[in-house]
Parts: sequence; structure tokens; C-alpha cells
Amino acid sequence: AIAQACDALGPIDLNQVRGPGLYRDGQELVMNFGHQLTRTDGAPVPLVGKKPKVVYQGGPSLGFDLDTPCASDEEVRRVVQVLSTFGFESEGDSMKVLGWFVSAFFGSALPHRPVLALSAERSSGKTTLMELLSNLLGPQATRRDGIPTAAQVLHAMEKSSATLLLDEVEARGGRKTAVDGLFELVRSQFTQSGSPRHYRASGGK
Repeated sequence: AIAQACDALGPIDLNQVRGPGLYRDGQELVMNFGHQLTRTDGAPVPLVGKKPKVVYQGGPSLGFDLDTPCASDEEVRRVVQVLSTFGFESEGDSMKVLGWFVSAFFGSALPHRPVLALSAERSSGKTTLMELLSNLLGPQATRRDGIPTAAQVLHAMEKSSATLLLDEVEARGGRKTAVDGLFELVRSQFTQSGSPRHYRASGGK
């Protein structure tokens, strides 16, 4: 009976495999915590969805579930306060980073995945800021140093709801072409919108 049910599903489409993360199914938010699959109202979700056939896959826990308490107003205020200490050129730049962080948390549930570029002088705290964002996102972030190849980006993100955090990426000389190519890759592969979704935040010492 199991074999017949599997045969009836037909060949699997790896593009429709969804690991741990937040996803959108029509107007519903589906949360795959890795060990639990549910909607926001607690209703269970079939492991195999309707057409196009979506398959939810278990994996490492996101570190929270439906029973995890929401952050308090004080905790949110502290995060905003810490972000504001990184010496951005304007309050608007600080808000861009905060807005990007919120969108990164929702991952594939959003219709597009914004790209944030952070530029500042050496020893100004970029890596420290990256570590803070990485710790806040937990398993919902994949971090690496340098400019990855297209294959490495696709491997890290194509089947994942996680955000890719890149450190030590300098757009100077010949590397500027590589950075431009990276931006074009993530814009074209991980967004459903044709308009640019790049934001740049600047910081000083």
C-alpha cells in the first residue's frame, strides 16, 4: 500500500522540497520547525501538499516552535538599541538593517528576499554586527567569508529558507565584477519580483 501511494505521487521534484523554515501556502503561513509541521493556528499540514506537489522535509530544529513565547517589548527595544550603536551614517541606514533582519526571519514566506550590503571603514564593527545578526537568526542563517561561487550560493540557499550572510566581501578592483555577479545571482534566483531589491547601509568608525 505504501509503494502504491508513492508511485501515485509520481517523480519527485526537488525544487518543491521544503526543509525547516517558514513558507507560504497560498495565503497561509506554514512553519516547518524541523520536528513539527503546522500552520499559525496550530492546524497540522500534510507532508505532501497539493499541486504543485510540495514535500516538507524534517531536519535541524529552528530553535523555536508554536509554544515558544514571543519576544517582549523590552527585548525588541534592546535589539533595536544595540543595532543603533553601530555608528550608521543615518537613522535610515539603521532602519534598513532592522527591516532586512525582520524580512530575513520570514525567509521563503515572503515573495522576494531582499539583499542588504553593509559598507564601512575597517575595524568599524561590521563583523561584530554580522555575528549579532547570525546569532539572532540562529539556524535560519548560513554564514561564510568571502565571495562564494554561483554553485556555492545555490547549494546554500536553493533548497533552504535560510538567509546567506557573507563577511569580508570587498568590491574593489576585479572583485567588483564578482560582487556585481553575486548580487545579480541572488536577485534573479531568489526573488519573484523583477524590480531591484538591493539596499545599502553605510557606517563609519
